[in-house]
Amino acid sequence: MPPRIHALLCVFALGLLIWAISSPAVSAEDEHEATAIHELYAQARQHGDLWTCIQLEAYMEAHDHLRRRQTLPYLGRSQVLGSPLLGFPEDIHNHWDRDSHIAVISGHRFYRTSPSGRPLQLSIPLPFHPGRSAYTRLENHIGLARTHGPWNRRQVTLGVVARDSGSVLWRRDVGLHGILEEQNDHLFDRITVAEDGSAVVAAINRSRGDNQRIVIASAEHQRIINDFRNPHAVGHEGRWVVADRAQQGRPTTLIVFSNERQQMSTLDDFAVGPDRSLLRQGDTWELLDGTGERHPFSPHVAIGRNPGAWTVGQWLIIGSGWGASSEASTDLLGNIIEEASEQPYTIALYYWPDLIDNTTANPRMSIANRYSRSDFSPHTLYVWDDHSISLLRLQSPSPEIIPWAEAQAPIQSVHDSHHYTMAVHPDNLRSVFDNHGQELWHGEADDAWVHCRRRMLYRTGGDNPRYTMVTLHHDPAQREEVPLQLPAAHWRIRSHPWHNFAIAENDEAWHRLDLENGQVTETVRKDPEANTRRPPWWHGEANNYGRFFRFGGRLYRKDNGPENQPLAAVMVPQDIFIIPRQGSLVIDRQDRILAFSERGDSSVIATIEADTFFTDRRERAIFVGHERGRNVVGSIERGPSVNTAADSLPDRGEHLSSSAWNLNRNNEFRPPRGSPSRWDSGKAGFPFQRLRDGGRDHLIVVTESVILMLEPRAMPLVSSGL
Repeated sequence: MPPRIHALLCVFALGLLIWAISSPAVSAEDEHEATAIHELYAQARQHGDLWTCIQLEAYMEAHDHLRRRQTLPYLGRSQVLGSPLLGFPEDIHNHWDRDSHIAVISGHRFYRTSPSGRPLQLSIPLPFHPGRSAYTRLENHIGLARTHGPWNRRQVTLGVVARDSGSVLWRRDVGLHGILEEQNDHLFDRITVAEDGSAVVAAINRSRGDNQRIVIASAEHQRIINDFRNPHAVGHEGRWVVADRAQQGRPTTLIVFSNERQQMSTLDDFAVGPDRSLLRQGDTWELLDGTGERHPFSPHVAIGRNPGAWTVGQWLIIGSGWGASSEASTDLLGNIIEEASEQPYTIALYYWPDLIDNTTANPRMSIANRYSRSDFSPHTLYVWDDHSISLLRLQSPSPEIIPWAEAQAPIQSVHDSHHYTMAVHPDNLRSVFDNHGQELWHGEADDAWVHCRRRMLYRTGGDNPRYTMVTLHHDPAQREEVPLQLPAAHWRIRSHPWHNFAIAENDEAWHRLDLENGQVTETVRKDPEANTRRPPWWHGEANNYGRFFRFGGRLYRKDNGPENQPLAAVMVPQDIFIIPRQGSLVIDRQDRILAFSERGDSSVIATIEADTFFTDRRERAIFVGHERGRNVVGSIERGPSVNTAADSLPDRGEHLSSSAWNLNRNNEFRPPRGSPSRWDSGKAGFPFQRLRDGGRDHLIVVTESVILMLEPRAMPLVSSGL
């Protein structure tokens, strides 16, 4: 070998050795993840699944062991402002936390991601935009329902989509007849879907008609049952339904259909599981399968007063109730060794797959303790003893008990309150804990409610109620308490999650209160003879089951929320305005105006109490205006800063101009050196919230979680010619 080539090979080998030594070791688990991501990313590009591509690219960029596998981004040199991880392009209609994954319906598509935001499959287009949806416990099918059409031709459409393939198993339109003028039919309560996807049940309410009923549909049949609501379960092809009667007391009822007949039985309790449901009528317990066949069931604990049944994930929980007697112990000759005694409240934990195979299966665990379901952790129960609260995790076939929190006083009960946990103690004492088991408040109250992540309300005074708003904090010294200056009476009170005001309302009036001092700043008396102004309403922090809550197109973790995180990673944008050579201003749905510099810095420059967007005045100034009517509420000044002095503002703004992309009011545009086009939601997979002209380099697309700055060469992926 020539010396020169030998020397080059030695240098190359040495470089490989240095690279191998300096590169972090990649575990087999990381390598498996990388392979799965690479395969899904290739599929997403092939199928034009734009949002899945964006999410996977963001996930790969955030993990060192995945970066070297990246290719040129799907959108080329386009840019993304914000994080698409756990973010989605449209409002999140529904989501389900299933521990190993999060299922999401955003707009008219279904997504499935890991808890860290990594897509686990291609997104699935749904056959219609659902008003209600359901996801089976076995995670195989998605049930959908919507009402549509004018009042005199109103319909409800129901259908089922396969989770893995996205194929529509069936859909059916059911006419809703007998509607009078000024009445209308709407979905309400939940919908439920059969585990095998063969049927869907939806509840319908007739406005101004006091007519509640359920609609049961399958591929071949449909039924409407009057005076029922809130469906809990449905069997194969709708052969049976568990729902609540609409009458006072709302007793839960099993309805079994046989040919054209129907048989109804009032239930004392029930628990819906995968392919089985547990029913209790008095002292009789039964398991009901999907076809309607009943199987005798005998709990393996003594049953007392007020027993309970509950499904948590793949587990059936049976609570013994109070005052049950344990059986006496005898020897082989039948002589009593130990007398029967009162059994403490006991819970028996059955694994549903065991009961599917064997209806007489034993519980996998029994615990002498009370319980309640935890809403901040999927498939988890609270159990408590004296001053201690533990989490009973049921995410696997082997239950696990984890010590979680210590209270200052003995515990009587535990329940969820908004995103947190409240413990009730003797002597009217209460405690609030965050998702890590750390105390946020402890004090005396007749009742208490967590309103949002930073505030709670408590009531004292007995028959002369007084209300106090508290700032929640780990440090007791930071728990500021503000007594609300309201007349001593019962009030319905709600506080704004990101503004310092609250609304207190009763049948006579509503008040607006300043939470800095608790003073009433506005009072409106209700007059049934006049159209009095209603109190303001807002969409705040949803209180969803599981580790996440949704707002707009974004999921937030309850254990840390959007607090103390980069603004771009948690914003829910409404509009953007580009400041050439400086950066951009973004209005998000938390009523904030955010400033992003070209260096990557970000800050909140103002908070405006309005549904706002950017507008201008003959291209000389930029304003913030109400969405409807473009009524100006603020102007952008140098700095940037926001001026809200009413005397210096015009009444109305005008549409922002567009010179580079020729955007018009119909959202049609002409790319630089391109032909007239329109956004194609079918190609992109989602509609835009707003289009803005970003100069010759970018068309700006505002979605419900990120802002896309698309280069002209990306247009064929998202638009069609006129």
